[in-house]
Amino acid sequence: MEAYRNALGKLSLNKLVATLDALDFIYPYFQAVGFYLERAGYQGKKLDELRERPKAFDFYLTYDMEEKDYSTDWRLYFPKGL
Repeated sequence: MEAYRNALGKLSLNKLVATLDALDFIYPYFQAVGFYLERAGYQGKKLDELRERPKAFDFYLTYDMEEKDYSTDWRLYFPKGL
């Protein structure tokens, strides 16, 4: 989260999304990336495009979370309080 906050205003979402697309991961990393971007304060069309992508699975941000919350936008479980 800190890395995304530190990159605010310095990061090109166009390049980031293009890189995610080019890597063509099977794992739905775009859900985690979009979640982090949103939480760090990013806004705009590219973030909206990530949010609108089909999400076939619920996804966990990390392992062994004792307490967790859920983002319906990202279909993502994350540590409570993040």
